Amino acid sequence: MPNGVQGSEPSPYVELDRAAWAELGEHVQQPLSAEEITRLRGLGDQLDLDEVEQVYLPLSRLLSLYAVSVRDLHGAQERFLRGDRSRRALDWATRQLDERGGTVVIAARYVPGGRTAATFTAGLTHYPYARFAAFDAVAALSWAAYGSVLGYFGGRFFHDHAWAALLLAFGVAGAVTLSIEGVRRLRR
Repeated sequence: MPNGVQGSEPSPYVELDRAAWAELGEHVQQPLSAEEITRLRGLGDQLDLDEVEQVYLPLSRLLSLYAVSVRDLHGAQERFLRGDRSRRALDWATRQLDERGGTVVIAARYVPGGRTAATFTAGLTHYPYARFAAFDAVAALSWAAYGSVLGYFGGRFFHDHAWAALLLAFGVAGAVTLSIEGVRRLRR
């Protein structure tokens, strides 16, 4: 581990002492002179050239790297989605969410990986947030109730028959999906 970096557990967060943080700004050109820093100071502010170099230049570099990374990510996403195949898939996903967004959002809660895929697709296709949030709230509540009831009764009734509990779980998930789809079709 580099000098000044604290912590031994793997983490997305890093603690740096002032010297290690200052090293991150070594390659950033100082845009201000000592005189300019003095003029920029607030009342009672002890800001000096060393503090700018040790604290604010590394912060400026970090923010610049972040801005460039976000710009590059959006550019790569646009290039990826510009192709004919990608455009057709995105158009199909948009139509599906327009036609049966509630069914997709609610049913996806019950499918491993489905919630993530549905959420990502809803964001990518600019599905209205208020509609998504409402359907997601229904999905979360139904999923929590489903899990609680299934856990309680499953523990009591299927203690020695795990395969029967799995069949019931898939049956209920399928029934919820079919019920929502049936209501949607009746509304047409």
